[in-house]
Amino acid sequence: MVAFLEEHTGRQLDIDRLREVIKESNKQYELWAEYNELRRAVPCPDGYKVGAQFWTMVQMLWPGNPKCAAWLENQIMVVTYRIIALLNSPTWKYPCSILKREFLISLNE
Repeated sequence: MVAFLEEHTGRQLDIDRLREVIKESNKQYELWAEYNELRRAVPCPDGYKVGAQFWTMVQMLWPGNPKCAAWLENQIMVVTYRIIALLNSPTWKYPCSILKREFLISLNE
């Protein structure tokens, strides 16, 4: 497949660049998974449109781009702060043991 693409595009595969992009993409998928865990909070801290934005960023717009990881980390922090605001709410039903942010876990102890 690589030989075919190199022949038809006239460009050579940069294996180091490919490794960088794959590493960054894997980081984005980890952040996406963390975000989805945060969305399990009841009530959900984000609506369905924001979840769709996450999917679009990771899958279509910025896969492998470090800007995407920075955006995802920022959005995770926003959702985390929304959950912190819910901690004293009577509707809080989220098991803090599965949260990945240490400071949030320590707030609920």
